[in-house]
Amino acid sequence: MKLAIMEPISNETVTKVLEEVLICRANRRDQNIFLYINSPGGDVDAGYAIYETLRLSGKRIISYAVNHVYSCAVLVYMAGDIRFANPHSDFMIHEPYHEISDDKMSVKGYQKNMEDLSECVNEFFNVICSRTEHLTIAKLKKYIQKAPEGDWYFKSDLAMKLGITHEMGMP
Repeated sequence: MKLAIMEPISNETVTKVLEEVLICRANRRDQNIFLYINSPGGDVDAGYAIYETLRLSGKRIISYAVNHVYSCAVLVYMAGDIRFANPHSDFMIHEPYHEISDDKMSVKGYQKNMEDLSECVNEFFNVICSRTEHLTIAKLKKYIQKAPEGDWYFKSDLAMKLGITHEMGMP
């Protein structure tokens, strides 16, 4: 089965992926899911939902970075058992964040929000690093700290060296 994510990661994307995975599971002939990604990222919770749906599908996932794989789209890309990239693909990783829209938040509420966000960052980095052979959380944090405004952009060749990407070219 072929699945393309060519938009920001959102709850609508989760629904699309879930529907396709359920169809794939019902069709026992499909042994692989080919996942093509060109996404600016988006909602980290939606990214986790897609990642887990793919990992729990029981299918072999083959990811392909078509162009941009940014933010939580990297998490989705990492669901691949084998990960391919176009030689000119761009990746970007930063710490997950969320906006606080409540201007009347208490100190306790703010502290809880920061604790939740800290856990989210650690979990996000752990998932990415656990799916590579050469990237550690300490290394990842160092790359992000050096990046302008905390957005670490890199090309396929570095993704290959770090084990984020396994092969160049199309699957």
